[in-house]
Amino acid sequence: MNVLLITPNLNPGGSQKILISLFNNLNTNTFIFNFKKKENFLFNLLNNKSKVIYAKSRYTIFSFFELNKIIQEKKIDIILSSIRTINILLGLYGFFLSKNVKIIFHEPNVLTEFKDFNFKSRIRKTLMRISYYNANKIIANSHDTKRDLLNYKIVDEQKITVISNPIDFHDDFYTLDDRFNRKLKEKKYIIISCGTLSYQKNFDLLIKAFSDIQIKKNNASLVILGEGILEKKLKKLANDLNSIDEILFLGNVKNPQSYFKKSNLYVCSSIFEGFGNTIVEAMLTGLPIVSTNCPGGPKEILDGGKKGYLVLNNNINELKRGILRSIENPIKYSIKEIKDKYLSKNIAKKYEKVFYEKTN
Repeated sequence: MNVLLITPNLNPGGSQKILISLFNNLNTNTFIFNFKKKENFLFNLLNNKSKVIYAKSRYTIFSFFELNKIIQEKKIDIILSSIRTINILLGLYGFFLSKNVKIIFHEPNVLTEFKDFNFKSRIRKTLMRISYYNANKIIANSHDTKRDLLNYKIVDEQKITVISNPIDFHDDFYTLDDRFNRKLKEKKYIIISCGTLSYQKNFDLLIKAFSDIQIKKNNASLVILGEGILEKKLKKLANDLNSIDEILFLGNVKNPQSYFKKSNLYVCSSIFEGFGNTIVEAMLTGLPIVSTNCPGGPKEILDGGKKGYLVLNNNINELKRGILRSIENPIKYSIKEIKDKYLSKNIAKKYEKVFYEKTN
């Protein structure tokens, strides 16, 4: 079976990492179609770099016109994409694709954007309904994502399969940032979080909570991995709260798990998630977890609070309380159980089962 994975780039991001994990673990003849050749931060994680196909067009929307040629040359049986905008474009272009090619969408997030009943969300919802109609299967990464797909009438239930995101455990050695190493030498209690510096991840709440926690835990440091449009705003907030010396913004790193292994606590402060990749990545290193009980995967991953502290969403007092409770009494869990449930090699088998299913 020949499989084509479609991605707009190989920059750091949950959806891109999902495709890389599948590429490395699927027992199929798998190719990646990458729209942006220069955006290749995660390229070295690929096991077989010769199977990356780069779009010739500078513009994403025109790159789809190269699909038919790739399908014919590589004899593609399955096309899989994992970013909502790409899913929509692929579904629309699907009207021009051979019916012998199976189209599968990985739906990466809950549909929080549709709660705002404005013109933009109405157009996007309509486009999703049209394009997702052309998909043979939708893989939802959590039951909350499936619920939203049904509640907003995007697709019928028989088209949806729930499969957790594939997560890798990287034990390769990566040189740590000197600023981080200094905190280790100072024997700081390191609270760490990772994600795009965006509204969704709600890092401003975490920074405010950490600033208050410093009063009770004055040997603590906060480390934030990732980049995004809110970086300057978040750094200013940390400075205004007089916490900038104990908050490290380390940007994108090749292997976040190198930092997780040396930290003491992982915190997810998101307002919503699709799945919560970095929570599982942290759990694979044994880190205690505190997460907001936001829409998406965290409550499934943490088994309703049995494997980590779940706190009221977007509430600074509850987040502080959860962090302090975890510092004093961290919740333990079985790393083997997490590996069995989420490691990419195991999740890839579930995808293969979907690939071979007969569809209408």
